Amino acid sequence: MRLTLSSKKDLGNNNILSIHYGFNADTVSQVIVKPVDNEEYLNREFLKGGMKQRFKYFDFGFEGDRLVFQKEFSHVEIPSAPRLEWLGEHSKLIGHHKYRLLSISLFRDSTVFFFTTDSLLKPMFWGEPARFNGNLGLLETKISKLMEDVHVETDIDSIVVFRAIVIAGETRNQDKLQLDELIYGEETAFSNMVRQVLSDTNNNSSTPSHSNWVAATNVSARPQTTRIKIFAWLKPDGLVKLELPSKLQNWTGD
Repeated sequence: MRLTLSSKKDLGNNNILSIHYGFNADTVSQVIVKPVDNEEYLNREFLKGGMKQRFKYFDFGFEGDRLVFQKEFSHVEIPSAPRLEWLGEHSKLIGHHKYRLLSISLFRDSTVFFFTTDSLLKPMFWGEPARFNGNLGLLETKISKLMEDVHVETDIDSIVVFRAIVIAGETRNQDKLQLDELIYGEETAFSNMVRQVLSDTNNNSSTPSHSNWVAATNVSARPQTTRIKIFAWLKPDGLVKLELPSKLQNWTGD
C-alpha cells in the first residue's frame, strides 16, 4: 500500500533527486540516494561504468556506510510514519493488521510511505561485492603493532573510512586495490598507517601469482571494477577492526 503526503523537503544538495529509506522491523536497514540527471555531477561523483544508471547505496548493517551517510545527510530528518487505522465491515475499527512499514521516500515536494504484508525487505541482487582474498585479522594485527611504535595517547579512539576502487584485471590474479580518499574521520597517524598497510596488500600476497583482492562480480558472474568503502577502527585498547561491505547493490559500488 502506498501513501503520499505533500510536503516540502530540503534535501540539502540540489543534485539530489530523492532519498529512499528501507526498513526491517521498523528500523532503517538501507538507504538509496538518487541524483538528478546532471552529467557534470554524475561524472564527478560516481565511478564510470558500463551502465548509465547511478545511485548511492548505504547498507546500515555496515558501519562504514552508516557513518558516511550520517556525515553527508545529517541535515535530513526521517519523518515518522503516520498512524493508520484499519476499518473492516460496517466501518468497524480492526485492532490488528498485517501491514508493516517497508520504505519511506523523500522527494522535494512530497513524502511517500510504502506498507507491505511481506515479512522481510527483499533487495535486488546485483552481484557479489569486491573482497579481500586473505585474512583481515592479520592486517588488523599488523596495523595494531605498527601503532605501538607511534607516539600517541594510549587511549586514542579513532574511526576512519576510506573510499577505494577494486580494479578487475585481465585475469583474476591481476585484480588490485586503489585507495582514493579518506571520506570519514581525520588524517592522523592511524589513518596514515591504515593507508600504508592497505596499499602494501597489492605487493604482498600470501599465495604466489595470486592477488590479495578479488573484484566484484555482476549477476552474470563477470568481474567488474567497483568502488568499496573500507572501515577502520582503532579501539581504546589498541586493537584494530577492519570491515568491508558485504553487499553489492548497484552497478558501481557507490
